Amino acid sequence: MKDIDKGHVLVEAPSCNDGDTNFELNGEPFSVIILYYSPSTIRSALPSNLHLLNKKDVWGKRPLDYLLSRLPSFDCTLLIDFLKSGSLVTSLSIFYAICHLSDSDYELFLSYLPSKLNCCSVLLPFLSFDDNDDSFPRLISFCLSFHNGECNSYSESLLHLASKTNHLSLVRAFFNESDLNGYDSLFDTPLAKSIKHNCLSSFQFLLSKNPSDLNFLFHAASLNRVSMSSDLLSSVSSPSSIVNSCFQDVSPLCAAVSYRHSDDLIHLLVDHGAIIHNSSNFSPLIHASSSPSTFRFLLSKCPSPLSPLTFHGFPQGTLLHYLLEHHYFSLIDPFLSHSPSYLDIPSKKGVFPIQYALHYRFFSSALLFLRLNCSVFHVSSIGHSLLHILLSSF
Repeated sequence: MKDIDKGHVLVEAPSCNDGDTNFELNGEPFSVIILYYSPSTIRSALPSNLHLLNKKDVWGKRPLDYLLSRLPSFDCTLLIDFLKSGSLVTSLSIFYAICHLSDSDYELFLSYLPSKLNCCSVLLPFLSFDDNDDSFPRLISFCLSFHNGECNSYSESLLHLASKTNHLSLVRAFFNESDLNGYDSLFDTPLAKSIKHNCLSSFQFLLSKNPSDLNFLFHAASLNRVSMSSDLLSSVSSPSSIVNSCFQDVSPLCAAVSYRHSDDLIHLLVDHGAIIHNSSNFSPLIHASSSPSTFRFLLSKCPSPLSPLTFHGFPQGTLLHYLLEHHYFSLIDPFLSHSPSYLDIPSKKGVFPIQYALHYRFFSSALLFLRLNCSVFHVSSIGHSLLHILLSSF
């Protein structure tokens, strides 16, 4: 006699002779028989439990799930017996068949499968395997033969999944079976996946096959992949065609400075012609203002004076308004040394920088503006002079 754990209740299992095919199971649940008895006993119990094969118990498991928990140390041919009896095929059963069935049993197993399957769930557990695993040839052959072209719940294709690893054999096998420019639910292409997961082998192969993917540099820059970014820029005849390609309005340089990535990456992008300042909310120079050294470097690469752009974000003014609004006072002096004309450019609401500084009591900045010969005759949109604004601040 032995104890059996049925869920959370220990019960005493009946004694039995597994060699006796007429063994009376005494009402023992089929799942317990599968978990604790020999292959011959399970086979003898199978005909009387066909109605349970595809029903889930209170734990959401089918009989085949219990059988798979005993494989591969158990009798793998039982898997064929269950399929012969009408059990539904699961991705886990396919995994065990690919890994552990003999060639003859595997061919028999395939005969019980539908003509087409979504193989993404089949591929997933193999991604942690070594690239030279013995099961890979069988896996690749299975996916190429049975895959129905569908993606998983994250819109990832077989190539998306393979690209997240350095399994070059999988990437080579699937790149003709999936859209090289297809997006998953995160708007990532397979090449972007290889960059995100830092899979250099997959990245280099896909780059040679997929030069039309213009978002790859954004992903490399946003993840601080300096060597990958260098490879990307050297792989195209016109680097300027990709260095300023935006992903959801964000350029690679803007992504690099926003995340405060390495100076090597920022210098690389600038040297290849990245646009440093524009009128969008994602101007690299604006986002570099949180890092004084990066801001000064980018500013030194801009033509002097900087073209008078007003950007669309709050406070709807120039870069000088932005520096005042966000209290980047240490950057105002070098910025005005570079582009003094910004002193007399109003915001979209007609507010001049000195008016803004006086209204919010940024007196040191206001004095700096006056020392730089800022006009004292500016009048606000409601007719207030500088004296009006100064007096209203007290």
